[in-house]
Amino acid sequence: MHWADLLEHMEDRLAAHDFALRSGAAPPQPIEIPADIGPLPIELRDRAQCVLDATKSVAERVAEARDQVAQSLREGSSSESRRPAAYLDRRV
Repeated sequence: MHWADLLEHMEDRLAAHDFALRSGAAPPQPIEIPADIGPLPIELRDRAQCVLDATKSVAERVAEARDQVAQSLREGSSSESRRPAAYLDRRV
């Protein structure tokens, strides 16, 4: 795999993460950068920086979503916010 291919793959995965955050779908599996890929070519530096910036943005959005879920779970487990269960047993 070459750097251009890897960056394209990473861009596709960032789009998949964005979709997962918006839709509630499962996020894509993590990837590993091949150890033998070599140094980043200078002509791809700006593109790689954009991928890095987008990765940081997605990571922040994931952390925000995690915090929102945690807050919802805390609110849902509070006995004050829950109404007692009501069961109706009626033959129709």
